[in-house]
Formats: sequence, C-alpha cells, structure tokens
Amino acid sequence: MGVMRVRWKTLWREDYVWAYYIGAVVLFAGRWVFGTNDLLNLIPLYGLFMTNLVLIIRYQDRRHRTEKIVRLTEWQPLRRGMQELVFSWICALPAGLLLLAWLTEIFPGTPRVPLILLMLHFTTFAVCLAFGLSLLPFKYATLISLLLYFLLVAFNGYRLEYVQYLVPTLNFLYPDYPDYENMLTILLLGAGLFMLYLWKRFDRPKRARRQMIGFTACIAVLYVLMPVGQNVRDQQTENAAYRSVTIEGVEVGYRGVSQRQAERYAQAAADVAAAARREAGESGGSHKGQAVAAVRQVIVTRQKSVPHGDRVEHILTLESGVLHVDPYSNKFYEFNYGYNIVRDLTELLVQDPELRHRTVSVVLREDRHGFFRAARLRAER
Repeated sequence: MGVMRVRWKTLWREDYVWAYYIGAVVLFAGRWVFGTNDLLNLIPLYGLFMTNLVLIIRYQDRRHRTEKIVRLTEWQPLRRGMQELVFSWICALPAGLLLLAWLTEIFPGTPRVPLILLMLHFTTFAVCLAFGLSLLPFKYATLISLLLYFLLVAFNGYRLEYVQYLVPTLNFLYPDYPDYENMLTILLLGAGLFMLYLWKRFDRPKRARRQMIGFTACIAVLYVLMPVGQNVRDQQTENAAYRSVTIEGVEVGYRGVSQRQAERYAQAAADVAAAARREAGESGGSHKGQAVAAVRQVIVTRQKSVPHGDRVEHILTLESGVLHVDPYSNKFYEFNYGYNIVRDLTELLVQDPELRHRTVSVVLREDRHGFFRAARLRAER
C-alpha cells in the first residue's frame, strides 16, 4: 500500500488532474444549455473524461521515471493490478457521480437503483479501457480513446443496436429495461482489456502466469458464448408457438416477449381506440363512423435483428384489423423515454389530424393504466 500512498500524494499535485475535473464540471453544466436528446448524445463524453484521466494516471510512472522502482515491488501481479484498478476507479468516480446527477435529470421518473448500476457499469468499462490503451504510446492511446467515444456520440440511437455486444452506452437509451446481456458482455470486454494490461505490464512468476491464462481463457469463452447463446434462443423463439391472452375482448398473441409486456401493448392500443371513439362521438360531424379503425387482434413478435427503413423507428403495422407489434429492442418496452407508442397508434387508428391530436392529449391526461409519467405528460403539453 506504500506505493498507492505515493500515487495519491503525487497525483493531487498535478495541475492537469484538476483541469480534467473542471472539464467534467463544465460538461455537467451543459444540462442547462442542451435539450434532452442532446444530453443523451453527450453521455459518452463522460467516458472520454474518465478514460483519459486514468490514462494520465497510468503514465505517471513513466513521467516521473519510477517505472523500474514500481516493478521491483511487484510481488503479486494480480493483487497489485487490482490495487491500481481500484485506485483509478476511485479517481474516475467524481465524473461518474456527475453523470449520475445528469441521468436523474434526463430520466426523472426512473428509479435510482438502475441509474446507479448503469453509472457504475459505464465507469468500470471506461477505467478498464484506459488500462488496455495504456499499453500503447500516450499519443496513440489518447487518439484512439477520442475516436471511440466520438463514434459513440455520432452513432448514438438505434444504430447502436447493430453492435449490441460492443457498445457501453446502449442501456442509456432505455434505463427502465436494461439489456443485461449487453451489460455482461461489456464487463467481460473490460475484464479482457484489464487482463491484457496485467499480462504486458507485470513480470510474472510461473504460477501467476497460469492463473492469468486461466482467467483470460474463461473471459474469452464467456464473451464468445454470449452471442452464440442469443442466437440459439432466437431460433427457439422462432420455432415456438404463440401464446395468447385476452385484453378487453381483444385476442393477444405473443412470442419472444413476456405476457406482461404483450398486455401493455394491447392495453395501450385499447386505450387509444377508446379515447378516439369517445372524442369522435363527442365532436360529431365527420368524425363519426369509420374515423377510428377497429383492432380485432394484436400479435406481438420479438424480432432477432434490426429492421431497415421506417421499421427502425415504427414497429406497428395494421392489416385487416390485426395490429402487428414487432419490437427488436428493449427500448420499445418503455413508453416514456424509449418509444412514443401513442404517436404511432393514433397515426394507424385515426385518420383525421385534429381528432388525432385530441386523442393523444386525452390518453396522456387520463393515463388509465399508469403507462405515462408526469415528466412525459409535461413534455407533451
């Protein structure tokens, strides 16, 4: 622990460390400047701050020419590596806490526990990425980190679904329904980078070498098995029969999603149709009769791949009274921040623009089944 105390004392005397923290605070202040969608796009920049801060910490020994002294004290590579990981993680945590405060602003109705887990997950990956990049010369490591995080900014949104097992920011799109497979694979990827750092950084006795080979092999096998297991489950889902349930007299068939989620889709459709008919009846005139399309059946099918064209954002289709719901991401399970289901339902069921607008207002105001939070209601006004 003596080496760690020396690191603490030397680190806090460096001006550039405080400059990084000030930069993170300035980024946090952007919450009063940017809109919600812009804030979501800027989340990867917190990772950029954390990764580059840890990169500077990792290059501290080279800067102060103490690398050989540190190597002489490395009697247990795994233990010393874990000490450095925890030390760097603590240094990056202030930026992570600012990110958490930002997330509570963007997602005011989401429970704190999932947001905290997402912050800890992202912070851990950012730190592990820095360990892996620290094996490169500093200028190349910094350049690669800039490219990686700015790619996450540029491709934020539906396009992240194409690289589900590589992106650490995917779950920020739908914090209420996190993709746990994505979280696990990103942790495995970070662990692999950290093990690579240990392998290249420390002089290892034979026993420690065998341990590291075993850990690295387990990480690699688990990482490869994640998409393989997902493909197997997708095939089983395709071959499975539809289950059925009835919601307000409408038959609901579902496959690849839970019964609760299928019921939510069907109930939202029933609420929109009922509100539209009620508004059409009250307004009289041209809104009566066939102004609202009928829904006789709802079919919910989880898709295994990202579609193309308009189907990327619009997962609903109506054919001969059958409403097809084809979600391909957990994002579409969330009706507040993830998917504007009321918009798509009214566009399918209601032809008149004026009636459509009134129907949206009524559905959000009544919120018969608690699908919509106060923050969403304020945003729609």
